[in-house]
Amino acid sequence: MDNENDVIFGKIKGYEASTREFGKLIKEFSMSKNSELKKYITENIHGKSQIRQAQKQVYETPSQTIYTESSWRILSYTKNPKWSNPILLIPSLINRYYILDLMENASFVKFLSEKGVNVYLLDWGIPGPEHDHLELSTYVFKWIGRAVRKVLNHANAENLTMMGYCMGATIAALYASKNQDLVNGFISLAAPYDFSGEDALTVMAKSMDVDKMLECHGEMSADLMQSGFMIAQPTSVYFKMKSLAENGNNEKRNNTFMHLERWLADNVSFPKEAYREYIKKFYQQNLLAKDELTLSDEKILLSDIKIPILSVIASKDNIVMKNAALALNEKVKSTQKDIIEVEAGHIGIIMGRKAKVAWEGIFDWFKKINVIK
Repeated sequence: MDNENDVIFGKIKGYEASTREFGKLIKEFSMSKNSELKKYITENIHGKSQIRQAQKQVYETPSQTIYTESSWRILSYTKNPKWSNPILLIPSLINRYYILDLMENASFVKFLSEKGVNVYLLDWGIPGPEHDHLELSTYVFKWIGRAVRKVLNHANAENLTMMGYCMGATIAALYASKNQDLVNGFISLAAPYDFSGEDALTVMAKSMDVDKMLECHGEMSADLMQSGFMIAQPTSVYFKMKSLAENGNNEKRNNTFMHLERWLADNVSFPKEAYREYIKKFYQQNLLAKDELTLSDEKILLSDIKIPILSVIASKDNIVMKNAALALNEKVKSTQKDIIEVEAGHIGIIMGRKAKVAWEGIFDWFKKINVIK
């Protein structure tokens, strides 16, 4: 018992020291002369940036909206594509799409478009109460399916390459397993397929009484999800502020911080029935990895996938563990299944300092399975 108390008190002392250092960093930051950051912090304190319906990203690569339905739309980025087959990018349902187009020098869609790839992106938009009754099958088969057809029609192509990020890739893989006549290759970026892990987020999801939670709250709100991420990474704010203080008045780094923090604060809710189904079938029962998943009575097997696939893994990812991501490669029957591993975190892999390693690898792989016009 005494040993346990020593461990506990040791941790408390450590937290106290961290708190004092955190306070020092806050004081140093308050003396910063970076006007843009001060404006950003001030707006958050007054709650202005929490009005999600009015949010607009700071930077946008020029695009054209080719189709809208319900809350979602399809954006087209490339005016003069060199490649015959387009690529359709599918972000997570709970994260805003513009992580793929965050800044002029950190935009994946701009990078691909400048390479001549015909880039399309599905923006899920902001769900409302009218989405609460929708099951996952609506997103997977109806809406992704419609997006694919609209892109193929707009690009005058017979099939496309599909890429998903995080949960966006997980649900896109379900669509691809049933529609390989329309999808000629699949890229999975930092996405889970096996939910048997013991990381903090997975353990929380497994132990959640999702029915009781939805009974109390009606949906999985953005604020509740942010709380879960904070519990899983309790020191994230401390290290974030430490990094910010070390930036000093470095405008480039502070500008990146501002754009990223704005995106992180711009999560949207996870509609009620889709969330219930996702937590129960994926996390708590792990049906996808067990080859037992059904959506609207449709049996879904990753082993039905025979098209080329690429899994892009972030070695420092604390949201999607490596084994959870690599389960896709283990399950599919594709003769071409490749892996790119980048020394980055879950977000850094798409917009951080190491992101261009992933971008170049994805583009090189895209070239292998597609042809120039």
